[in-house]
Amino acid sequence: MRKSWLVIGAIVLLLIGGAVGWAIRGDGETRATTVAVETTGTDTTEAEVPDEVTRELLATTDEPDGLDELDDPRTLSLARITVPPGVTLPWHYHDGTQIAQVVEGTLTYEVREGEVEVWSGTSEDDARVVRTVTAGNTAQVGPGEWLVEQPSSVHRGSNNTQEPVQILVATLLLTGASPSTPVD
Repeated sequence: MRKSWLVIGAIVLLLIGGAVGWAIRGDGETRATTVAVETTGTDTTEAEVPDEVTRELLATTDEPDGLDELDDPRTLSLARITVPPGVTLPWHYHDGTQIAQVVEGTLTYEVREGEVEVWSGTSEDDARVVRTVTAGNTAQVGPGEWLVEQPSSVHRGSNNTQEPVQILVATLLLTGASPSTPVD
C-alpha cells in the first residue's frame, strides 16, 4: 500500500514541478478563498486578521488517470497557499493525501497526532526523507522541502517570520471533501 501512495505522490509531484497536464477549471482564472486562521498569541476570528491566508486553486480534475483501483472517487487539485507573518493555521487533517512544498519563506510545522515525513529533492532519483516530525514535535520547513500528509496526521503550520510563506499543495482527496478538516 505504501508503494502505491508513493506512486500517487510521484504523480502529484509532477503537478508541483510545473508539469501541469490537468484541465484548469472554467476559463483558466485562479480563485482565491479565505482560510480560517488564528493569529499568534490570540484567539481571533477571520475578520480580525488583517492579512488573510489564501488558498488559490490553480488546477483540478475529478478524473485522474491511473487511479482505477481506488474504491472511492478522488479529486486531484493543485493550489497555492499564502500564510502571512504571525499567522497560525488551526489544527487539521486531510481526507486523502496532500503533498505540500514550501516555495518561499520558512514554515513552522507541528504534528499533534501521527507523523509526517519532510522530504528534499526534486526527482525520484534524489528525493529523500530529511526528517520525520512525530506527534508532539515541531520542525522548520524551508524552500524546496516538502511534506507528505496522510489522513492519519493531525497537524498545523505557522509563519513565525516577517515575510509571507508560500506553499504549493497537491491534494488527492475524496471527491467532495473539504481541502482540510479542522480538529478541536
